[in-house]
Order: sequence, then structure tokens, then C-alpha cells
Amino acid sequence: MTDQVQDVQTAEPTEQVQQPVTQPVQKPVLTAETKSEPVQAKQEIDPDSLVGSNPLETSINMFSHSTGIAPDSFVNAVQAALQYGDDNLIDVTSLTQGLTDPVAKAQAIALAKATYQHIQSEQQRVQSTAHQLAGGEAQWTSALEAFNTHADARTRGYAKYLESEGDIEGAVQHIMQTVQNLGVVNSQQGEFVTPSGGTPAQMQALSYAEYNAAIRELQREAGNAMTNPRSPHYQKFMQLQNAREQGKRLGR
Repeated sequence: MTDQVQDVQTAEPTEQVQQPVTQPVQKPVLTAETKSEPVQAKQEIDPDSLVGSNPLETSINMFSHSTGIAPDSFVNAVQAALQYGDDNLIDVTSLTQGLTDPVAKAQAIALAKATYQHIQSEQQRVQSTAHQLAGGEAQWTSALEAFNTHADARTRGYAKYLESEGDIEGAVQHIMQTVQNLGVVNSQQGEFVTPSGGTPAQMQALSYAEYNAAIRELQREAGNAMTNPRSPHYQKFMQLQNAREQGKRLGR
């Protein structure tokens, strides 16, 4: 028994397998400096809000939304070019200021040139329509000069409103009617002269009483909408205004 114990004591010790000591994982403490900002979800955009009155306007709206350049910047950039008829005068420096992406710069310049071409085309269309309705270039030039000289601010504003709405024919007819009410009519010789028989446009002139009676009748028919440029009764309202102005000039 003693020998057996001795054997156990003198026996070579067996090598113990040590388990690896794992350190507990420390959860990082986020300080004010290390906290990450939450990811902001991109706001959805209503596609209809980007749609313009024509494909070019829609393209400009989309480009403006993605770059932050105001749509009016394109019209401002082509003013000098339109004045002198030279697209080399487009102000691309101001237009592309702040754009670092070469592709975005190229797109901005292309859209500016397209804007220049579009406005030029529209101006030519307006002039062609005006000349046709007025009876020629000379008649239209005379009518426009008389309109700008004698028409009041409301009357001129309505012409601009019709033009902005794309109603070129309506704008030209409004100008021609106003000029006729002011006492000039279109002649076959391409000049504007007073009607034969004496006082210009006496039949279109309204006295204060006649004007009030006509306005009351129009108000019964249209209500307050008669003073709204979008109302179909607004043109009648403007005609009455012009007729009363003519009446004042004639002392009625």
C-alpha cells in the first residue's frame, strides 16, 4: 500500500490543459462626440409639383430641385442675349456659380441655351400673331405705342396677364380694342386715324350715369368676379373702364 502511494507521489505530473481566459466585452459608451446622427429619410416629392407648362419648364424645375438653382435664374441669365440676339451673351458665370460638378454645369448651360431659344421663338410667334391681327407691322407698332402711352395701369396689366397665360390673340385683341376706344381706328393705309365725323370714338364714350348703369348690370350678371382677370366677364369690365375714360376726355 505504501509502495503504491509512493508511486503516485513520484509519478510525473500530467500536463493540465488550460482554458483560455476570455475578457468580457465592454459595451462602448457613446459620448456626445461619438454618438452618430440618425439617418434622415429623404422627403418624398409630389411629381406634379415639378411639371411645368412645357417640357423645358419641367426640365428646369427638376434641375432646380436637384441643385438648388432658382428657376428664375435661367431667365435672368439670358436677358442680355435676348436684347442683342446673341446667345454668346448668356451669363453662364452667374448661372453656374456654386456648381462644382462638371455635369451639372453642362446641364445648366444647355438649359440656359434652350431657354434663350424658347423665348426667342415665343417672341417671334407673338409678333407674327400681332401683325396678322392688327393688319400689318406698321399698324401694330402704332397701336402698341398708343396703348402704352394712353392706357391706364389696370388695362396694361390685363394685357400682360393674357400674354402670361399664353392667350396671345386675346392680348392683341384687348390692345386693339383699347386703342379704338381711346379714339383711333385701323385704316387701310396702315395708319391709325380718328373716325370720320368729328370727335374720336364718341360712340364708345360713356358718361358717369351711363357707366354706372352698365357696371350695375354687369355686376348683377357676374358679381365680384367681373374684376378677376381670370373671369370671362373681365374683358367687358375693362371695356367699360376704357369707355368711361374716353367719356372723361370728352367732358361727359
